[in-house]
Amino acid sequence: MANNEVTARLWQAILDTLFPPRCVGCGVRGEWLCPGCIERAPRAPAPVSRPGPALAAIVSVYAFEGAVRAATHRLKYRRGRHLAPTLASLLDASYAELEPLLPAPPDAIVPVPLHPRRVAQRGYNQSSLLATRMRLAVSIPVLPAALTRTRDTPAQTHLTAPQRRANVAGAFVADARLVAGKRVLLVDDVTTTGATMLACAEALNTAGATSVAAVTVARAI
Repeated sequence: MANNEVTARLWQAILDTLFPPRCVGCGVRGEWLCPGCIERAPRAPAPVSRPGPALAAIVSVYAFEGAVRAATHRLKYRRGRHLAPTLASLLDASYAELEPLLPAPPDAIVPVPLHPRRVAQRGYNQSSLLATRMRLAVSIPVLPAALTRTRDTPAQTHLTAPQRRANVAGAFVADARLVAGKRVLLVDDVTTTGATMLACAEALNTAGATSVAAVTVARAI
């Protein structure tokens, strides 16, 4: 584990002692996202999507609403890295849905990258934090350097599906030395149309990945 990660966890433990966690959903003390809010979180009506031939499937168990949305926003925009372990458990749920659809387990986990400018602004890539905290990461390597975002694309929030595809087309490059011949599992926090995941999958296929599937914490609907 990198020294900066150890330091971050130490400081978080100190802060949790001084300022006990409160659930982002209901405010109850003791958890950043309590089991009750997770239990009540709305499920994605169609958890499995197949946006294109380069990508076998994207699986997202939860809808991007309520406490899950609040927790994900805090992770991304309010330096809420303390929420990564809890949200990674929701990724584990998505992978449990995906696993029966795969002919074989993945060889590598690859987080969707941010552009370096955004990493500098945020201080971390939330997808990398989530990927490294999945249970699957204990036995399967996480390769954060396997994908690079070469263009700092505008936010996709208000774009139509075709505009999203055009926005991220050609925005990613994969390192063949890391992914050639491997079955890759892509990880991200939220998906909407699947445009970003598909662009990543196309880059991974170009670099020689044998298959690509994806999981996210939630699906915006």
